[in-house]
Amino acid sequence: MCAHFDKKGRIRALSLDGHPTAVKGVLGDLAVYPDLPHTFDAWELDRQTLSLGKIVETPAVPLA
Repeated sequence: MCAHFDKKGRIRALSLDGHPTAVKGVLGDLAVYPDLPHTFDAWELDRQTLSLGKIVETPAVPLA
């Protein structure tokens, strides 16, 4: 597998066993969601929480 990343750490191109995979747009945007459970315990997601996500706009920094 080979992946090419942009400055935000998102996947721009992907190939498997040397064969390019069709990628529409970018993959792997990092999103953060509030942890405000209403109906379920904190480890379970309320459906409405998924609409409250925000994409992280800061650049990715690789760890050594």
